[in-house]
Formats: sequence, structure tokens, C-alpha cells
Amino acid sequence: GNMHQLRLDVIASKYSTTVEQVTKTDYGEESHLDGFNYEYYNGVDLKLNWTFDAIMPQVYNVTNPKYGIKISTSLYRNYDNFLDTLTVSNDSGILVEKYIKNYYWKLKQEGEIHHTMPFYRSLAGSFKWRLGWISKPDINSFFNFFGGGMPGLKGYSFYSIEGRNLFTLHYTFRHPIFKQKNYDLGWFNLKNCFIGTFIETGNAWNGVEGYSGMSWSKFARNPFD
Repeated sequence: GNMHQLRLDVIASKYSTTVEQVTKTDYGEESHLDGFNYEYYNGVDLKLNWTFDAIMPQVYNVTNPKYGIKISTSLYRNYDNFLDTLTVSNDSGILVEKYIKNYYWKLKQEGEIHHTMPFYRSLAGSFKWRLGWISKPDINSFFNFFGGGMPGLKGYSFYSIEGRNLFTLHYTFRHPIFKQKNYDLGWFNLKNCFIGTFIETGNAWNGVEGYSGMSWSKFARNPFD
């Protein structure tokens, strides 16, 4: 039905940058020399995504969802090449990029459950989670998950929490201050206003010290130690 969506994507990416050389003359004038550009990442990624969306349609779904559940799960098979070194060809004198292969599986899931409080229907709650796993233990940090910022833990900058594993939990309470009003604040018109508070926890990490060879089978045999 419309609650389930299955999608297969093929994503081709190529990132490049340019290095510009600038020198200053004895008179303080800047002289721009011919720089060079190089490609530091290219890859082809296969992504299979399943989305289950059972959030009930309502007027305030974007700002104050009250009922339903939504889960988005993605499985990737990535063939990514990331720059290791730059060398100059002995024959042609052309700059040559040398890449390290980052071939890996990636699993990612984001979910949210919305509800109202049985004792007070105007108070809505939302429980959200984010999960991520990358199979390659020595993957370049360029491909890591990042756990901070607006989509993650809001008390941290986006790049301050990173790793090939990700697990975050978020819970938010919201209550309307007013709805369907018409307040003019200069050029700004305010019709609906909600107040909310939230609590979050989580982390992103590469591995646990002393358990670099951890596998699901080892975890299943002795999960507590």
C-alpha cells in the first residue's frame, strides 16, 4: 500500500578541488600563478531503501505531529575511492592521484513514533532514533557517520561526533501556546506557536578498545562481557 515504499538508487559521485598559488611582490601586490586541480574522491554506491510511513495526516504534522510511526531503513553497497597521495608522472610531468579503495557495506536507519499523552491530549510526544553501521574497520573518516548538529545531538557541532557506528535517541515534548491566530509582527505573520523541550543521548564510534575483532557471532555467544 501507500505506507510502504521500496526504492533502489545508483549514486555516482566525483569530488574535486583547486589549489591556487598566490605570491606577493616587494611592493605588496598579489600575483596569482597558475594553480592545479585534482580529484580527491570518486565512487559508485548502490542503495536499497525501505520506508514505512504510517503517520496520520493532520494540519500540524510538520510542527506538531501527534499520531503515527515512520521508519526508513537503507542498505548500501559502496565502491568508494579516496585520495591517498599526489605524485608527478616521470614521463609526462602530469599530476597523478593515487587512491585507497573503500569498499564496504553500510546500514542506516531513522525512525520516529508520535503520540499524545492519555492524561492530557494537548501534550504530544515524539520518540526518534538513528542507527548506523559501516562494515570496514579501517575506513577513511571521510565516510563516517556524524552525530552532532540539528539532525543529531543538538548540543554538539555536526562534525564533533563521528565514527563508523552511530546510535542516538531523542525524545521531545510539545505543547501549543496558540493555534489559528493572526499576529502581525512587522513583515512577519504568526498563526501558530508551539513550545517544546527535548532530551537526547547517543554517540558515534569506530570500535571498542580490546574488541577490534568483534563480530555478531561473538556478541551473541557472550553479549554481557
